[in-house]
Amino acid sequence: MYGYLKVRQEGYDQEKIVYHGPNSGQAWVDARILSALKLKLGDQLRVGELALVISQIISYEPDKRGDLYSLSPRVMITAADLAATRILQPGSHVHRFFQFAGSEVSILDFKHWLKPQLGVSQRLMDVYQDRPKLGSALQKAERYLGLSSIVVILISGVAIAMATRRYSERHFNSTAILRCLGYKQNQVLQLFLWQFLLIGLIASSVGCVLGWATQEVLLYTLRELLPAKLADPSILAVLFGMIMGIVVLFGFALPPLLRLKQVSPLRILRRDLVPLPSSAWLVYGLALSLLFTLISQYTEDLKMTVSIIGSSAICLLFIAGLVYLILGASRFLLAYANLTWRSLKIRET
Repeated sequence: MYGYLKVRQEGYDQEKIVYHGPNSGQAWVDARILSALKLKLGDQLRVGELALVISQIISYEPDKRGDLYSLSPRVMITAADLAATRILQPGSHVHRFFQFAGSEVSILDFKHWLKPQLGVSQRLMDVYQDRPKLGSALQKAERYLGLSSIVVILISGVAIAMATRRYSERHFNSTAILRCLGYKQNQVLQLFLWQFLLIGLIASSVGCVLGWATQEVLLYTLRELLPAKLADPSILAVLFGMIMGIVVLFGFALPPLLRLKQVSPLRILRRDLVPLPSSAWLVYGLALSLLFTLISQYTEDLKMTVSIIGSSAICLLFIAGLVYLILGASRFLLAYANLTWRSLKIRET
């Protein structure tokens, strides 16, 4: 048997857990059987042509199904007594269910091996087909977590880009000093890339440790509401999280860092000499492509990934167009404004 049964006598205080079914000559029944047939424990219940003794009341079953057949009260007997009841005759409608437990890899291998061998009257069901309500809830939870991961990655990428831009502007002067001391452009870029790699590894490690600890605390807090055995966190998940953090970091931080490579040594004498912004479309395009690949693999929902990224791009284009129209309108209306508004405009600029 898979899992365990809970049986009891008359009172719920006598409930106990067993890992086996009834013995030969015995029957375990739902409480509704006793009230409907006006029987009690120790009485005989005739199943077909065989009289069995009611010895236990079933209060929990691991394979309790949520279909039409679960509405009928359950009578459980051992398979050794089934032939003596003579209730299985030609034309009888019988359902046989088998449950398999094991590691995820073993279950998937067994599923791929068994599925081609199924007959016309046989089906292989998982939680999505066997329990549609539970399967639907799991699908919604997976989509919610996938959506949350996409939003977090996009927000963190924007934050990294803004912070790195400010960081690079503050290091124009120090980079110019390094250029005067003999550093080449590639050496300057490598220096900052190594710094960012070290920061990214430390931040990703701290984030993975905090995530692992939070999960353990949450599972310990909700241990009474969760199954007795849950899947342990995988090392691959930790590595994937660190890789995701490094990719997001360099994908959005590299374009601002490329400006440090172009800082001229003359900035020591001319502080107004600002390096030209690099063509970041190729770098951002590569970063977004990598993020798109990683997100689609993580969420396993290509349609949701495309819709989220596409809608975000449309929103950004709409906001950029709106800002452009506002600036164009203000430039046009500035010619008709009085001197006070013109001075205010110059100071803000």
